[in-house]
Amino acid sequence: MAGAGLDEAAGLLISQIERVGEGGPVTVVAHSMGGPVLTRAAQLRPELWRTRCI
Repeated sequence: MAGAGLDEAAGLLISQIERVGEGGPVTVVAHSMGGPVLTRAAQLRPELWRTRCI
């Protein structure tokens, strides 16, 4: 994942959430550099998130 841009990292997070969450909304906690990734993913797919904690 080193060298991945923000949109690419957000896309990877979205794909994992879709798989793990089985399409339902999930709660995600992000720390440090995960904050911008989670924020971007939530902007792209707001229906996937039950709660975000950054």
